Amino acid sequence: MTSFPALPFQIEPMRSADIAEVVPLEQAAYGRHWGRKDYAYELESNKLAHYFVMRLPQKSDKLLGHAGFWLIAGEIHLNTIAIEPRWQRLGLSEWLLLRVIEAGQTMQASQATLEVRVSNQAGLGLYHKFGFKEVGRRRHYYQDNGEDALILTTPDLTSHEYQALLQQRKMTLNEQLPALIDKINQLA
Repeated sequence: MTSFPALPFQIEPMRSADIAEVVPLEQAAYGRHWGRKDYAYELESNKLAHYFVMRLPQKSDKLLGHAGFWLIAGEIHLNTIAIEPRWQRLGLSEWLLLRVIEAGQTMQASQATLEVRVSNQAGLGLYHKFGFKEVGRRRHYYQDNGEDALILTTPDLTSHEYQALLQQRKMTLNEQLPALIDKINQLA
């Protein structure tokens, strides 16, 4: 993972002790979703699963967000990325997505894929910044309201073009870091 100076948060692997905070955060962000047993299984039994939490260390390690993926046949399958609603729209999800992609790359992943609600404009904007393109649709995918999911996939993560895109995202995030630190200090 690329290091940045003076990050106001930490992103680290999720532990079982984090589940008690992760579940309510995800429910606040998405409504009904995975429960404690689901996350316990993912962390303790699913060898394909890799999850991260984002914390604010200067604020008693407050949980800001989390993300996770399965590494299947050399492909990152992003299955969750959530930011606590009070901390949304600050760019924190970009940092989490960057961490996921970089973690997958260290595990030799050559592509990333995900499903996203058709109505999730913020998510679509985030994924497009990281080179995801629509490759399909799952009709009536979401059980809560029957909404379709778009299937998004990146180009080859090892390609020169994708590496250039990722470097540009990192530079942009680094340039935005002073403003992000100011916003976090205002909210904290």
